[in-house]
Amino acid sequence: MTIGSALAPDAVAQNFLPLEQLLKRPKDQIEPSYPFVRCAAYYKSMLDYIGTEKLSAEAVASSQKASALNAFAATKIRASNRGGSPKDYIDQVMADVFRIVSIYDARMRNNYAASGQAFGDDPLITSDAMICKELTETLARN
Repeated sequence: MTIGSALAPDAVAQNFLPLEQLLKRPKDQIEPSYPFVRCAAYYKSMLDYIGTEKLSAEAVASSQKASALNAFAATKIRASNRGGSPKDYIDQVMADVFRIVSIYDARMRNNYAASGQAFGDDPLITSDAMICKELTETLARN
């Protein structure tokens, strides 16, 4: 049982679908807040993996802002769709973000172990980076 649970994050990380692929599904097949939760997790996972000490203060602030902007959008969407206030969904969204951060982290660690490149050669991560950049820029303009 312990061995199986230890391997679970790695299995999930390798079966993680690209965000671009998920966004092509019919709207009734994707939870509306998920792309924003996923992008909040993407930006947080990059900061966690790289480490804030290795990045410029501007890059850290930009990534933190992007993560927060996406998480807040997710809370607003959930409140709009389910009722209540965005504040009612903060804990839920953050729990989802942290679960996805762990998936990205396992994927980056596996990539690094296999090739010496944590994310540069990973088509899922590079694709998610582009999608998240577009979503975040749209949020920032609105």
